[in-house]
Amino acid sequence: ARHKCRVRIDRARRDSEQHLTLAVDRMTKHCEARQPVAELAALAGLSAEQLSHLTDDQIAALGTAHVAALTGEQLTGLTVGSVTALSSTQIGVLDSNQLTAFSTAQLAAISSADIKSVGTAALHALGADQVAAMTSDQFSAMTTAQAVALTADQLAGLTTAKLNALSSADFAVLNSTQ
Repeated sequence: ARHKCRVRIDRARRDSEQHLTLAVDRMTKHCEARQPVAELAALAGLSAEQLSHLTDDQIAALGTAHVAALTGEQLTGLTVGSVTALSSTQIGVLDSNQLTAFSTAQLAAISSADIKSVGTAALHALGADQVAAMTSDQFSAMTTAQAVALTADQLAGLTTAKLNALSSADFAVLNSTQ
């Protein structure tokens, strides 16, 4: 009986330590994710012209809350170099309104590794000319869910090389209207 109690006590300590570690991890992530309101307000006050003067390192250092707070209008000020400086995580927080504001050159500047982070709704909202400006490498890197999100109008404007860049799995899930 004494041994069983010791085992239960040891198990309870181990479980408590695990719960405490998880709680601390959650709290740390929560605190790191919080962005001072003043920083977001200052960023919201920048024009596209002013945003164009930020260095690639400054763009890369923006938190996801900062990137998500930028308007499509502001994002038009990003240089092609600044777009390439965006991380997959930053690209992943761009919504439809933000991504549709990108120029064809800006869209083509998203790396093939980062294109997987683009949400399907944002990809679906792009104009046919924007999708046509994307590179074959970007199409090759797309997930099947992203390929399915493309509209018939978007697919109609693609070159044979870009269509060939889609995987056979991508083609297998396309429907007859695409």
